[in-house]
Amino acid sequence: MPANSFSIRRRILALAVALLLGAAVVLVVFIRDYAERAADRAFDRLLAASALTIAGAVQVENDAVIVELPFASFGMFSGRDRVFYAVEDPRGRAVTGYDDLSANLEEMQSAGPVFQDAMYRGELVRVASVGRLTSSASETDWVTIHVAETQNEREALANEILGNAIVPVVALTLLAVALVWFGIGRMFAPLYQLEQALRGRTPDDLSPLDVPVPVEVSQLVGALNAFMARLGSSMERLSGLVAEAAHEVRTPLASLRAQAEVAMDEQDPDAAAAAGGAHSSGGDPCQPIGVAIADGRDHFPSPRKPGERHDAVRGGDRGCAAAAGWRPIGAAQSGYSRGGGSSANSGRPGGFARDGPQCG
Repeated sequence: MPANSFSIRRRILALAVALLLGAAVVLVVFIRDYAERAADRAFDRLLAASALTIAGAVQVENDAVIVELPFASFGMFSGRDRVFYAVEDPRGRAVTGYDDLSANLEEMQSAGPVFQDAMYRGELVRVASVGRLTSSASETDWVTIHVAETQNEREALANEILGNAIVPVVALTLLAVALVWFGIGRMFAPLYQLEQALRGRTPDDLSPLDVPVPVEVSQLVGALNAFMARLGSSMERLSGLVAEAAHEVRTPLASLRAQAEVAMDEQDPDAAAAAGGAHSSGGDPCQPIGVAIADGRDHFPSPRKPGERHDAVRGGDRGCAAAAGWRPIGAAQSGYSRGGGSSANSGRPGGFARDGPQCG
């Protein structure tokens, strides 16, 4: 495998996982914001109900604001958070509650309620402010009621909503990754079938591929079929060239073999040389080899006994010997002779004989 190769499956999976994780993060942020707003709405209703309950207990006697706190105004809270309150008359003077709570809060000029976050005694609190219109003999004006609560319960509720929502988000993300992996596998299944079809072919099978593939891969299959068609045409031309070359080489090789047999059957070195060179007097490429065989007989005598036949001329070799001018010696002799005279090989079955003038 080349060093710079890469996996399309892994790239698609990595991209899909990155997109799914990004979508999951965005979804978690959205759920977190939704959980905080849902918790604020739920607890803001309690703060507003508490402030309105206190506002309903506001009375004016002799131009003085009097408040008798009802028990139900704080009974609606769970007790896990600290609750603060303050009531101000129309002149901004504290009537009851925590005097410093309303120091940084605006007076109400309407019924409200108005919600806001504020820092009080080192803690972040949620404040609900409402107004109560009061009338006296001298004037009519607004009394302001502030009710504040720490946000521990809000955060706990928001975290609970977020936790309950994250579990399905994580499960769906993992399921989506698994579906993407399965989908990628199904998407590349035609390529696996194409690979198996190519691997199962014999080396000489260059027929076109007939495997159903998607449209995106059809051009690749078409290119492979065109390449195999060109390769098949080249192989056919090469096979024809090899067959022609084998046909052209077979005849001189058979003639060379026949001459070698004659040379090995001859006992006289001069006759062997003549047998090896007579046929190639016209430029036969086998002549040097025949002469070398004849010359080698002087140094390496034939190990066979006189009259022993070296049976090497068969089938096509006999035809080549006849084409080279050799003929059968006689009915009782299975050799070949050339010319019209008697052969030196007469009486030796299977040997070759040659009449006529000898090549010096």
